Amino acid sequence: MYLKALFIYSIYLLMSSGFVFSQTKKISISGNVINEHGKSRPGIEIFVYKMPDTLSILRGQYTDSTGKFNIYLSEYGDYMLGFRQFSDTNQTFTGLIALSETKNSFELRDFIISETATMLGEISIKAKKPLIQHELDKVIINVDGNYLAKGKSLDNILKLAPGIVIDSKGSVSVNGNANVTFLINGRTMKLSGEALNAFLKTHLSENISSLEIMTNPSAKYDAEGTAAIIHIVPKRNNQQGTKITNFVSYGYSGVHTGVYSPQISHKRKNTIIEANITLINDPKLDVYEIERKFKANNNRIFQNTEELRTDRLVSYQLDYFNALGKNQEIGAVWSGFKNFNKSNTDINNTLISYASGDSFGKNKRNIQTNEDNLGAFYLKKLDSLGSNVDIKANYWFSADKGNFNNYSVTKTTKDTLDDLIYKTSNNSKIFTLQMDIVKNKSNGSYLEYGGKLSNVNTIYDLNYQKLVSNLGDDIFGGKFDYHEEVYAAYFNKHLPKYKRWELMGGLRFESSRSNAFYKTSYILKYNSFFPSLFVKYALDSAENNVLNFSYSRRISRPKYHQLSPVPNYLNAYAYSVGNPFLKPEFVNRVESKYVYKNNYSLTLAFEKYNNVFTSIAYQNLDNSSFVSTTENLSQRSNLELTLSIPVNYKILSVNTYAGLSYNQFKGPTAKGSLLQQSALSILINISGALSLPKGYNLEFNGMYISPNTTGQTMILRRNDLSVGIGKTFKERTYLKLYIEDPFYFNWERLRINTEEQETFSLNRWNSRKVTLTLVHSISRGMDYNKKRAPKSNSEETYRTTR
Repeated sequence: MYLKALFIYSIYLLMSSGFVFSQTKKISISGNVINEHGKSRPGIEIFVYKMPDTLSILRGQYTDSTGKFNIYLSEYGDYMLGFRQFSDTNQTFTGLIALSETKNSFELRDFIISETATMLGEISIKAKKPLIQHELDKVIINVDGNYLAKGKSLDNILKLAPGIVIDSKGSVSVNGNANVTFLINGRTMKLSGEALNAFLKTHLSENISSLEIMTNPSAKYDAEGTAAIIHIVPKRNNQQGTKITNFVSYGYSGVHTGVYSPQISHKRKNTIIEANITLINDPKLDVYEIERKFKANNNRIFQNTEELRTDRLVSYQLDYFNALGKNQEIGAVWSGFKNFNKSNTDINNTLISYASGDSFGKNKRNIQTNEDNLGAFYLKKLDSLGSNVDIKANYWFSADKGNFNNYSVTKTTKDTLDDLIYKTSNNSKIFTLQMDIVKNKSNGSYLEYGGKLSNVNTIYDLNYQKLVSNLGDDIFGGKFDYHEEVYAAYFNKHLPKYKRWELMGGLRFESSRSNAFYKTSYILKYNSFFPSLFVKYALDSAENNVLNFSYSRRISRPKYHQLSPVPNYLNAYAYSVGNPFLKPEFVNRVESKYVYKNNYSLTLAFEKYNNVFTSIAYQNLDNSSFVSTTENLSQRSNLELTLSIPVNYKILSVNTYAGLSYNQFKGPTAKGSLLQQSALSILINISGALSLPKGYNLEFNGMYISPNTTGQTMILRRNDLSVGIGKTFKERTYLKLYIEDPFYFNWERLRINTEEQETFSLNRWNSRKVTLTLVHSISRGMDYNKKRAPKSNSEETYRTTR
């Protein structure tokens, strides 16, 4: 019903707007483009800018087969054209073109674009870049040159983006969904878990041009990931020779934290080598207050837990790129990390209403994680329009080893409830091979098609060396062996512009085969189609008022630990267990958006999920333990209305994002109970920057989330606030003082209410933090165009994380 109403509403707007704005003025810029030898240049991309705004593109098109172009505009004014021969080269700009009633057309004759140069006589244009821009299939967050992003790591930059939230564990979610895929420079990242967390903390704004957020990705991208794709577009380094950047950060939040990351980039002729290493010391103090009430027997558990967790992490990356002449490129990457995690937990004041009474416990944990990725790519350009064939291969290996010691006794009688010593290991191997082909035409249309295969093998092993447990026979060890293969093929077609219309659509097919073994065999096979559609209609020829409509179908496969039936001990009264019968989750999303002047936007979206992954908690009546697992619910629906308003006034820049969403979960659980949960929630995010005298910049970022639901769990509310002040010294050194959560109210409050039990929990951590960051760069040399090596299988490695 929601889907039908939204579709009819979108069609009505498109049809009515087309009638109202059918009258246009005949104002035009025409011309022809040639090379240095006087020959015509077909397929050159043209961008139209209305001065003085040189960053909001009014429209774009290509020169025809004879190198000619003709651009029609809707109003008089000052314009500038930018020409680009490939998507990875800089633009060459014209001078100012003035159009008025006395001169309503302009002809640009024999404009020269060299066949060999990558940048010709480019005019330096200084203008204030908007933080947020909107395109047919994505939202762009401009990082380069923006005060709000300067001197920040990627995890803090993401907080500026509309609809993105990062929780206390570093998990990134878009519109409440944490199933996010990351790309860098068009290639899927090969990072997961702690490595992804390290990447977000150490990837600097100085190395990022923009972020592209795709809530409805096209068929070109892997169907895995129901939330969004976040594409990181690197900033062009443009240095022949060597550039060295040092990033140093010190923070205090009751404990001392530190990050040091030297990065080096070197180019000699057509060869580029880049390397970086990151050292992180990140202790964190978590405090949990939990009250559980079991309705069957009125038993209650009051629990206070304090955990001091320390991550000592080393990450590294080495990139190699070489241009083999004008039409071929090769590259390779080696990346990885080592993490040494130590955790000490005290469990106090546990009151049970039956005979066991109060208890006290201690948990100790040591985990060592090693992860390595090897990747390579080959790119061949097919013609002067940018058509190409791109082949990528990746091999990823991860090994986790953990030692655990859990001990708890009753306070009065000193009876032992738990005394466990056990070891875990988790080894994963993933290989992917992918080929993408792009064929461009001079009329601006293009066709993309290709395929991908992935092979996954992961083994989880739990071995108890000492086992005395209040949970009895429910805790035991074992090995879970999982193997999966996915084969995919796709095509995506972008049609040439027709008047004010723009259309793109595609279809992706994926075939999945998996088998697992733990005491018995589990086999799952399924085939799925994933269509996508994008429609854009400009209400006026200047494209100041634009309507976008998009649709896509996506999939979320279970993370591997969610499938493992080996029980995972939590404490004396709780454990978790995976579900090997989990089916993949599917979502259909339809979105209608109105955009004004490529900055302001109003979006109405509807999502319908099937086989929803939901954490389910129930009571084991044999020992009164608390058991958590994951199950497929029948359905989830989400209706959201969002508004994005950027305001720039003299020295003040403020971006406001507000969202209203209605989220509903409904369906039976495996235990026979009926889950019905819904919530109407509000998300408000305000970020701003104020330019102060002597080159200082003051910035602020605030967020509020009203109560919302993720299934059985009701998140009561969340707040976040941070402020900072920074200054650049001689264009090479940047210093920033940043304060996160100064009023200490960024807490997580949860409530779980089912037919069997009710739980309230409060999670606090050392969120009040003062950080001093120093970034210093040294570079010499001439300009060049930077490439990067591939990372192409995060959708598989994402599922290895917990």
